[in-house]
Amino acid sequence: MNTLLKLFSLLVVTLILSSCSTSGTELLNSFAGSEGYTKVSNVKYGAYSQNTLDVYQPTTSASAPSKPKPVIVFFYGGCWGQCSDLKKSSYLFVAQSFASRGFTTVIADFRQYPAVNFATLMGDASNVMAWTSRNIARYGGDPRRIVVAGHSSGAHIAAMLALNPRYRQNGLRGFIGLAGPYDFLPLDEDYQRVIFNSANNYANSQPINFVTKQSPPLLILHGEKDTTVGKHNAVNLSAKAKKKGVDHKLILYPSHSHTSILAALSRPLQGRTRVLTDMLTFIQEHTR
Repeated sequence: MNTLLKLFSLLVVTLILSSCSTSGTELLNSFAGSEGYTKVSNVKYGAYSQNTLDVYQPTTSASAPSKPKPVIVFFYGGCWGQCSDLKKSSYLFVAQSFASRGFTTVIADFRQYPAVNFATLMGDASNVMAWTSRNIARYGGDPRRIVVAGHSSGAHIAAMLALNPRYRQNGLRGFIGLAGPYDFLPLDEDYQRVIFNSANNYANSQPINFVTKQSPPLLILHGEKDTTVGKHNAVNLSAKAKKKGVDHKLILYPSHSHTSILAALSRPLQGRTRVLTDMLTFIQEHTR
């Protein structure tokens, strides 16, 4: 496919993604290819039908010794289920970007609103991390070198897993958030007030409130053109991390929107924007 057609396709993808449809991610997945990794599908990590995950294992050369690989656990967004029908299968393009570069990658489905509230959702997410710690060695991953990442509400989930000691697993080396909400009180949507249950719990829904000097390293990525999640979420989390002495980096991309920062991980854009490069640099630095 020529460059002009690829860029046109990505413009279409951005428009489709903004409407919370699977069509945009299917188009991104069509660029991903199948080389560089093998996929193990629908591994159970819990009792419910939504409690399945996919593991993407980097392909190892027969002539090279196989060593345990660093692990990336990625959580997708979609307003915690309110505004999206996306599933783990929608994120092949994300898995390809990491697994083909030598990182064992885990992407899970989990129960979401309106079926459950946030506490139950986080229970599932915590079980994903616990499963990874216990079992990823069987898939060639190193349970002592795990990075948790996510986009949008998935970045919020990942931040809670990294920052709240209640959820944090041994072996976690860092957190990467793309366009995440970390400091978004007061809640301005009715569905958010239902998800987070009661006003007494609202402060506990904010990742920024759990930053301490014991927090793992943070990579906070946000687009200046994001009109969905305010830039203040990233800026405020960075400021809190600085205040607490936490190893962190904030990168604001002038040309990226809420969806294009995710599309930047797709194959046609991997060499045209720094998002993937910045993520890989962080992962390599913190999983040595």
